[in-house]
Amino acid sequence: EASAEMDALAAAQKQQLSHQTAALHRLGLKNQEQSAKTAALALVEDRVVTSTANVRSLREELAAQQDKTVAVEADVTRLAAETEVSRKAAGDIQGELDREQALLASLLASCESADSSVVSAELDRK
Repeated sequence: EASAEMDALAAAQKQQLSHQTAALHRLGLKNQEQSAKTAALALVEDRVVTSTANVRSLREELAAQQDKTVAVEADVTRLAAETEVSRKAAGDIQGELDREQALLASLLASCESADSSVVSAELDRK
């Protein structure tokens, strides 16, 4: 009878040990699953940090390009103003040249008329 109780106790302990082993195995699997999730989360966090750094870098590049664009626009505006001043100066110079050409043409006509008068007078005198 004691042997039967011992066998029953041993069987119960063996069954309890089997249940505990199965529970530990399930906990081990859950622990592995949790470790895998933690590793995946760490990878995602690393990607977020990298993406954030990339976005910051792109924003800095964009700001630099915007600064360059503003500088180029200022240069274009300045050059347009200088071009307008140059056009006005060229127009003024052309006007002066036209007046001087008219004056020279008038002087040339006067000289030709005077030459004709001198030639006529010379011919009359002879």
